[in-house]
Amino acid sequence: MTKHTQNQPLVTQADDATTRNEQTDSRKSVSMASDQQAMANPANPARKTQWQKQVKAAKAQWGKLSEKELETCCGDQNELAGLVEKRYSISHDAAKKQVIQFMDKTKQL
Repeated sequence: MTKHTQNQPLVTQADDATTRNEQTDSRKSVSMASDQQAMANPANPARKTQWQKQVKAAKAQWGKLSEKELETCCGDQNELAGLVEKRYSISHDAAKKQVIQFMDKTKQL
């Protein structure tokens, strides 16, 4: 079945379905981004709880950082990357990459 008026282009049911799927995908992306932002926010209680579980793994990965430093940063990626950068004398980009990989690897703890 098609819909058509003089001033509008021809629209098929397939076009309608595609539009609905794109809208659904867009809402899912926004929802996932919101979840990631909430978990990245160090003030988020869920993020603090998650980070407390990750501190031992972080200490194992970056032995030059104290447990207190790790606990204080509360899993804030920028703060942790800054600590890693300074303590290990590496670039901020390299430190950030390590932190992101660590977070991805340990987020299920």
